Amino acid sequence: MKMTKLIMTESEIKCMSTISTEGVTTTIYLADKTKILAPMIGKTLASLEEKGFVNISRSGKTKKIALSDSKHALLFRDMSLEFKHIKFEKYLSGSVLEVLSAIGFLKLATIKEIHQNCNVSEPSAARTISKLRKLGVVQKREEGYSISQRFERLKDFVIEFRHYMNTKSAKNFSKDYVILWEQNDVFIIESSTKKGDEGNFHLTGPSVFGKFGIKLFMTSSYHYHSPREKQRGLEKSIIHTFLIPLSQRVVLPVLLVWKKNEKKMNKKYLYNTAEKYGTKNRIDEVYKYFETKGAYKPEYFPTWKEFASKAKEYGLRV
Repeated sequence: MKMTKLIMTESEIKCMSTISTEGVTTTIYLADKTKILAPMIGKTLASLEEKGFVNISRSGKTKKIALSDSKHALLFRDMSLEFKHIKFEKYLSGSVLEVLSAIGFLKLATIKEIHQNCNVSEPSAARTISKLRKLGVVQKREEGYSISQRFERLKDFVIEFRHYMNTKSAKNFSKDYVILWEQNDVFIIESSTKKGDEGNFHLTGPSVFGKFGIKLFMTSSYHYHSPREKQRGLEKSIIHTFLIPLSQRVVLPVLLVWKKNEKKMNKKYLYNTAEKYGTKNRIDEVYKYFETKGAYKPEYFPTWKEFASKAKEYGLRV
């Protein structure tokens, strides 16, 4: 199962609403209560289990269904009980959670931007936003779309559900992954895997600096996950490096690969992309560090002497 799109069907939401109210239950009871045909109940519950919402066990021939203790399952329960008057299966099924996840994580001002940051077509995103605004779930202010404060628990649920799905994708890719940075369904992991690009995972950061003349001895790899864009170019890799926790072990390779390729890099693209990811200040720090030959030394940057010594090993003149 691809763990990329954030989707719940009407049947799944109906079952979750019933389980949230009743607690431990059975497939027979769920079929009767939700009016879902018995053959569909099994498929629906298997999907809910895969998405971390429920635990399924057997007692003789009877399947017992219990709410999972995952954060997103518990938040759904709280949300379902708080807003008993809302039939969430009518409003949250299909691609709605994809749209809510995008505006929950990001400041998006237009429908086009929402479409560009989730796995939903632009017309579908427009219809979804219109429906949610009428319900009062989504509001639009000068800075962009957001989930209304009244539905803060819904926002928490969507963000936790997204994190669970991201975690599952990362685990399928590498068993010893660590998510270092996350923004909607785009995230960066560090792991010991030696895999290259695979599916929605693409090598990034110091893991690709060798392609640009700075070969490093590394015991772990960095991968960028995105269902919509492939990792390309040094500029994006530098920006991704500044998204992960900083240390001199991380910053020094950036300075080396920057110096090696400074005449080839697209400065405009670098700045625009850095602004999108909120790392423009880091790009400014690198420029100032080079301009002052290390007199300006942000945290985790090496002394100019240390940088010059390492640069000499790579044949760079500073």
